[in-house]
Amino acid sequence: MIKYLSTRDNTHTITSSQAIINGLAEDGGLYIPENLEDLKLDYHEVIQQDYPGMAETVFGKFFVQGCGAFRTSESDGGIHENE
Repeated sequence: MIKYLSTRDNTHTITSSQAIINGLAEDGGLYIPENLEDLKLDYHEVIQQDYPGMAETVFGKFFVQGCGAFRTSESDGGIHENE
């Protein structure tokens, strides 16, 4: 799971959902991934996918798969927030 830290204070990490809910870090910094290596994608593979597949691959790097944060819809090909 990717953890995020503030650009002003890298001693405290939070989850992606906490970063989204907070918006900005308490110290006024921006949240960035703790380790950029976790976000590596093979763009040659990604561009071969259809749009929903690309979105799911990219979002999957930022959110825990299967956590319920997002889902794909077979019927309309969209990505939706789970309710």
